[in-house]
Amino acid sequence: MIGLMTRAFGADDVARLRRKSKKRRLLMIADIPTSREAKYKAKAAIDAFFMRFGDVLQAGIVYAGTALGFVLSSFAALNLAFTVVWFFIAAALAREYKNRSAQAARKEVSHESEELHRAVSGD
Repeated sequence: MIGLMTRAFGADDVARLRRKSKKRRLLMIADIPTSREAKYKAKAAIDAFFMRFGDVLQAGIVYAGTALGFVLSSFAALNLAFTVVWFFIAAALAREYKNRSAQAARKEVSHESEELHRAVSGD
């Protein structure tokens, strides 16, 4: 029985690592309006800092909650609060991404129209 549970937990860990890895690689291939160098720097920051910081933060929250006598429902409420905050952060990031993408598109169209105007006017 213990062997079966160990294999099941091991398979779950492998699946989680695969999902995390896919999300991190998505940053590298996504159509983000930034330079290739910036993407590599962002990936390095995510790998080196944010992933480890998240692990430490999670351990700290569990430690503090346990020390404060949290029960399961308290941890669930805290998790819900973090989820709501994260949702608003993600929405703000999505808005910023749309704004930057629109600016980049307008800049590209403006540049192309200037080139066309110069070609037509013979400058």
